[in-house]
Amino acid sequence: MPGAAGRVVLLGYAGAQNLGDEAILAGSLDLIRTFGDDFTPLVVSLDPADTERRHQVEAWPRTRFGALLKTLGAGDRFLLGGGGLLQDSTSLGSLGYYLRAAAAAGRRSPVAYWAIGVGPLSRTGRWVLARAPAPQVAVARDPASLALLGHSGVPADRLVLGADAAYQLLSVPARTSRWIGFAPRSVPGLDVEALARQLVLVARDSGRQIRVFAMDSRQDSDLVRQLVRSHGPVMEFCELPAESEGILTLFSELEYMVAIRLHAMILASLAGVPSVAVPYDPKVEREARLLGMPLWSEWHLHPQTTPGPGRGQLAASVAGRRTQLQSAFAAMWQALA
Repeated sequence: MPGAAGRVVLLGYAGAQNLGDEAILAGSLDLIRTFGDDFTPLVVSLDPADTERRHQVEAWPRTRFGALLKTLGAGDRFLLGGGGLLQDSTSLGSLGYYLRAAAAAGRRSPVAYWAIGVGPLSRTGRWVLARAPAPQVAVARDPASLALLGHSGVPADRLVLGADAAYQLLSVPARTSRWIGFAPRSVPGLDVEALARQLVLVARDSGRQIRVFAMDSRQDSDLVRQLVRSHGPVMEFCELPAESEGILTLFSELEYMVAIRLHAMILASLAGVPSVAVPYDPKVEREARLLGMPLWSEWHLHPQTTPGPGRGQLAASVAGRRTQLQSAFAAMWQALA
């Protein structure tokens, strides 16, 4: 019967109203349900009710993670990830929290780093990561993260190259393009308003309007509304649905996406739409290079050109990333057996 083999506990950033993290979780759950034998997923969440409603999965409150640890056994599996958890640009405390959680789980159950991004890391962050117990297997979502895990001391035979877990989501066909998409976020040192003004000029020259999306409702909504007030009617706010399928449908109507948010680019790619990447963080440039997408600094000087690869090449890139992800899951699952 389902669940007889044990549980797969996932600790990431679920329940934070960040649609990129929810896409990661949706892809991870699909892999577990499809290829994870009879194991039952259990998600540690900042908002368990939202996670259960959104993903039809049992969720556990993050505030009670210590109590969950006491229930883990050798028949369970613990996955740290996916997403960019192993970095200290947010805070050194965040990095320490995830590494301590994985170490504590590892005393009771097999542990894997799953579809994880690593960096940026300060010298102190690299020191902390190097002193953490190595998991049974570590799946990195990009080659740079894989190298950082190797440099931190994870043995080479435990390292697996995967992809972002959101690539497990089903692609949708691109529709007739109507808008330019823009997924902003506030970043120290990045003048988002100046970038928006440049994008408005591009839109006017091409006779397009811009749809602006808040990928993280808590962090991005005020900025999005401010941009729309400043640049309407060329810019309009477009509210995103909670489910990834609805997001992909909306994105499929874009000509291209200007993405400061990493998962705006990934989800646009799943919708057959190219992106222009604004690399506020190394993870954005890494994924843009893997997908063949241009950076804003390269493209905005020649905006009359369609950014990125053609639809056929983009579909092939997405299919390749999905295959890499599924192969990595299979390797991880075997290592945890």
